Amino acid sequence: MEKIRFHFEGALAAEHQLNFYEAARFQYAAARLIVKLMQFQNYGRFNKKITAKTNTNALLATHQNGSFDITILVPLAVVAAEAFVNVPVGYLMSYVFERILGKSSDSQVRDVLDRHAQVVEELGRIKESDSESLKKALEIVDQQRQDLKDSNDYSKKVLERRIAELEREKMLEPVEDQMKRIDGAQQEKLLAMAAPLVAEMATVLRVSAYTVEIFDESRDGKAQRFLYLDREMAEDVIVSKVDDQITSIRVDIVQYNKETGWGKLRLADSRDLITFSVPADLKGNLTDRIVQEMKNEQTFVRVNCVRDRAQEPTRMILVGIIDE
Repeated sequence: MEKIRFHFEGALAAEHQLNFYEAARFQYAAARLIVKLMQFQNYGRFNKKITAKTNTNALLATHQNGSFDITILVPLAVVAAEAFVNVPVGYLMSYVFERILGKSSDSQVRDVLDRHAQVVEELGRIKESDSESLKKALEIVDQQRQDLKDSNDYSKKVLERRIAELEREKMLEPVEDQMKRIDGAQQEKLLAMAAPLVAEMATVLRVSAYTVEIFDESRDGKAQRFLYLDREMAEDVIVSKVDDQITSIRVDIVQYNKETGWGKLRLADSRDLITFSVPADLKGNLTDRIVQEMKNEQTFVRVNCVRDRAQEPTRMILVGIIDE
């Protein structure tokens, strides 16, 4: 197998570092060049666009077996006190992922936990409304990482996803005041920018990897895993689109888990249930109000709709309740 190595010296490279944006632009350009040269090598021609069908099997190598890591070093705000939102970039990534990925199903998580031997031994079967036991069960699983690695693929991905969701919540709840600085218009711009890029990032799960995880290590060197993404989740991201604008609609809130921020609602003109999620940075302010509104037949809410390719809503991101 031909081996091509790109070697950098001087400037940042002399300190064993590269500017992440410049390195990414270089890697993108080099990848397009190599793929097209490989196409020319084989066929005497090359495609203008590189798609899943026309892509070639040039690989990125690693120094360790079993996984691949890319680590970037992001400078803190020059003057933290004057920054628009005084939080690390990883926290802003969590803010975006909370909205683009949504939340996993409570029923799926309970079903998997009810088959986990240690959870059943310590807590028994978890009831539908028992949020506290659900949280304790996930803490038990998280402390026994080897058990999770040894579990079957379905159980592993369900639990890994929920544990990453809880980690995002731990990151975002203490910085709610900072995140409140992001108004509705700014959120819309953020999601319009980020959603297609997250979908583009998800292409690495076509053939390169089964899962991708993102860790933030900016706080006391402790690794906080705020993203777990597998191929099935990635497909949802790729085929779905988050509305650029927030919509105000009347709904009937049928179910809500105040621990996870996951629930179900019914539109005023429909009998079908649609899942919704409340982002972790908003959950503290909205939970009590949502629980109260469940007693009413109709509630006026502000949501971002997530739609499939047919433009039908598949889930909603609840970001506010309107007083009438």
